[in-house]
Amino acid sequence: MGYNGIYEYGQSMDDMFTDVKNRVINFEFFREYFDQVSLPANLAEACVGDMFQPRPRRAAHKEFVKFIRLSTLRRHPRLPRFQDVRRELVDYREIEAFALQGALSLWGGDDVFSDSPCVFVSHRWQSPTHPDPDGAQTATILDRLNQVDEPEVYLWIDYCCLPQRGGRPPSRTDAEQLQIGLRRLPEIVKSCDLMILHSPDYLSRAWCYSELFVWLCKIAEVQFTDNDKKSKLFRSAQTRHLVARGHQSDAHTFDDAVAKNLKFRGFGGSREDLLQMYSPIRSYTHDMADSANYAAGGTPFGGDDEYLPVMINFLCRSWLMLQPMGCTTRADLEICLQVMMDGLKYSRL
Repeated sequence: MGYNGIYEYGQSMDDMFTDVKNRVINFEFFREYFDQVSLPANLAEACVGDMFQPRPRRAAHKEFVKFIRLSTLRRHPRLPRFQDVRRELVDYREIEAFALQGALSLWGGDDVFSDSPCVFVSHRWQSPTHPDPDGAQTATILDRLNQVDEPEVYLWIDYCCLPQRGGRPPSRTDAEQLQIGLRRLPEIVKSCDLMILHSPDYLSRAWCYSELFVWLCKIAEVQFTDNDKKSKLFRSAQTRHLVARGHQSDAHTFDDAVAKNLKFRGFGGSREDLLQMYSPIRSYTHDMADSANYAAGGTPFGGDDEYLPVMINFLCRSWLMLQPMGCTTRADLEICLQVMMDGLKYSRL
């Protein structure tokens, strides 16, 4: 199925915004593009409607970001469910050196990557009812983290850190915490090191794709980072031991460095798979930076009228791409799209 996108710079601001001054998007103008890929207009509005407001969204009053200690995981033969370890989980605010990164910084910077001992585990569920029925994924995690020289490592694993849907209806508290936690997923991914538990169909799964996509959004803003002592990207929990041993990557381009590092993190796809996934992110972020640079005095988001069609194009193509990927419910697909778009959002400086 194809998609004929929007000509990026062919619309007037009066077409695209019902209120030009306040950047209130006229979603009816773009409805024909949403219809081409069966993207509900209300979902499109939920994904991008706040990106052009003059002030950032207020942080949610309620937060639910918990981690499971590696030492806790070691006591279980397979991934424990949230309900069994909820009292042992650690609130992110209690972890030294960890902070939720929030939106991408338009101009990048050395503080993009934290040195905290936190790892996001991206994995394919091995059965509809349990992600790790035979304990193989737990064994892989423990084996790969045995080489990490840290007093404690904190893991974000969906089944352990969020109240999952089960056979019985969730309590009101669990349902609320699940939704709050999912809304913070892009920030969690961007704030952690990454471990991928690869399976043959990893990239064909909507959730796996979305999580890796957001991590690639995180590295998009630094333009070039190699595996050496100057890079915070590779000083995180999993890969710090490589730097400590003086390891130097022989990669000489950003693409090669990312491909090599993600292979170490567990990505089992080809370099071509990775670059195909990263290419639209690169285009998107570069277009955003160009748009901001057009503004007088370098004020970010001065070129909204030129940038908005690029974002709409990306939104439609992303939804089209997600359709054939294995996902249990339509609601999950919609959350995945929101996660991907949130991963691309920028802070207003």
